[in-house]
Amino acid sequence: LHFPLLMAVSGECCLRSQSVTRCMMKQISWEAFKQAEDACRRDPLLTCGSFVSGRLFDIEPKKLAPTLAALADSPFRELIPRLLWRIERVLGELEVQDVVHLLSTCVTVGVREHCPASHDVPTLLSTRCQDLSEGLTPPQIDIIAAVFRKLQIQDVPLMRALSLRSIEILASDRRGGARAAAGV
Repeated sequence: LHFPLLMAVSGECCLRSQSVTRCMMKQISWEAFKQAEDACRRDPLLTCGSFVSGRLFDIEPKKLAPTLAALADSPFRELIPRLLWRIERVLGELEVQDVVHLLSTCVTVGVREHCPASHDVPTLLSTRCQDLSEGLTPPQIDIIAAVFRKLQIQDVPLMRALSLRSIEILASDRRGGARAAAGV
């Protein structure tokens, strides 16, 4: 089913070459690399790209950002819009660190949407960032703010949520410092 699409794009799978040091599957995870390697051994027509293509909708939410980064640096870049489509479907399952990683990866690889008629990924993730703002750490707040600044997206509700979280963190630090000074 997915084989003809990817064989046309890629003449050769890195898993079949002598050197697999730069395989995109290793960038995703060691587990993904081993699964693809085993599948390619069983099926001589399978490539690592077709392996990913056939499993795009099975990818765990926490592996979406590493997969996105790996695809951007591979001959299978045309799979990125399909992967971004997946993000929309698992938005509610993303943890804080997944959202931050996805945002920074989207900026790094230079992609924002899976099709021009849909919402771009940072806008979708903005809502999730607001929902998860209570769990954000200062470095995560910095990354999110930097991504939206770089993309020149003015998202007032998100910036308000980030500001409120920053104030909570500062207030908590002050209370902790006052307790330490009082010997409590």
